[in-house]
Amino acid sequence: MRKIISFLAFMLLVAALNAQTFTGNSGASIGAIPDSGKAVGATCFPLTVSGLPNGGIIDSTYGLASVTVNITHSYDADLVIKLKAPDGTVIVLSNQNGSSKNNYTGTIFNATASAGIAAGSPPFTGTFLPEGGNLGAVNNKQNGNGIWSLCIEDVNPGNTGTLDSWSMTFNNKPALAPPPIPACTSNAIAINTCVDAPFVCNLDGFCGSTSASFGAYEWTGLTDAFYSCKQSTIQNNSFIKFVA
Repeated sequence: MRKIISFLAFMLLVAALNAQTFTGNSGASIGAIPDSGKAVGATCFPLTVSGLPNGGIIDSTYGLASVTVNITHSYDADLVIKLKAPDGTVIVLSNQNGSSKNNYTGTIFNATASAGIAAGSPPFTGTFLPEGGNLGAVNNKQNGNGIWSLCIEDVNPGNTGTLDSWSMTFNNKPALAPPPIPACTSNAIAINTCVDAPFVCNLDGFCGSTSASFGAYEWTGLTDAFYSCKQSTIQNNSFIKFVA
């Protein structure tokens, strides 16, 4: 029993040593979130990351695992929150969620949460999937040592707020990068199984329809973060896939 306990303690120590958390500057020290609507655009709060292993390369073995934010704001639906990586990759964390309620308090974004941020409610305390894309998209073998930014845009005037704090955690269980996007096609051939169905463009992420040589397919209710497969209501309920 003592050996088992010692082994578990060792494994926990290894996991702790492999995790690196970096905390960004707060709004209190570098300025509030401007309440000027879309005319001003996003205010970006920088965070310097250094000392990552493997020369700083982040990928599926070691990379970004989560982002935590604390924001004080009197109208959450005003806010568009994005993460920007050193190589320019941008992930939309939350886009005008929360209606007229207040704040993001202990809000954690990762790739293994059971629900997206849009399904939560202010102050969004807990763990959520980012709204606009897979967090693992930044773990694309770029050099993670450098300047990261949390960019916040207040898209409507009349309410104010500040970024109180934010942080990023890197470890050996990172968010996995999404699989390559299959080539799109404007025509789909009906097929009886979702696994074998061809991919079809869906108008840059918006639900719509596409034409096939023998009719039109329509789809609604896109829910999957990357791609989905929906059953057609025509042509004998055959299946098509489309890029989300």
